[in-house]
Amino acid sequence: FLNRKKVIRPENLVYDYFIKSPKIEKDVLSPEKRKNSFEEYEQVLTEDKAQKEAERCLHCGRCTQCNNCLIFCPDVSILFRQDGTFGYEIDYNYCKGCGICSAECPRDAITMISEEAKIPMTKEA
Repeated sequence: FLNRKKVIRPENLVYDYFIKSPKIEKDVLSPEKRKNSFEEYEQVLTEDKAQKEAERCLHCGRCTQCNNCLIFCPDVSILFRQDGTFGYEIDYNYCKGCGICSAECPRDAITMISEEAKIPMTKEA
């Protein structure tokens, strides 16, 4: 499930789970070549460079089935879906609402909501 209205804030991402990779820079024509031609100043990324740049995406707010919630849940209340579809199921008979799944989600894809107030809880809660 992807909540397109939810704004993912950088402070809610868990960067420890990501490998930092440098931005792929576009090739730029030298000033000497630019003076005597009408070629594009910035060159289009090659397919290889475009692939490497796309791999830097964190997929903020979107579950990628990294299994962190499944691994860190102390109550074993997060399970693979029984029908084999993408995502997880939460067994609310065992979930005590500790929020570890939300805190360990690298992409902020899990939102905790207070049952009493029906308002979203922050990761600090």
